[in-house]
Amino acid sequence: MISPILKRCCGLDVHKNSITATLLKEGSQAKITKTVREFGTFKEDAIKMKQWLIKQKCEDNTKMP
Repeated sequence: MISPILKRCCGLDVHKNSITATLLKEGSQAKITKTVREFGTFKEDAIKMKQWLIKQKCEDNTKMP
């Protein structure tokens, strides 16, 4: 089995009126858990999504090689 590069990551499905965030986390014994949340598209919704991602300790992939 291939080891994951990121232990926690999030994919976003962006639409006109909503953003669906799917968070994948590697837990104990390499078990992957999936959490899906939906957010609105206004600035306050983006702030809530950012706070949720920080709370979930989602990794920042902009620092990857």
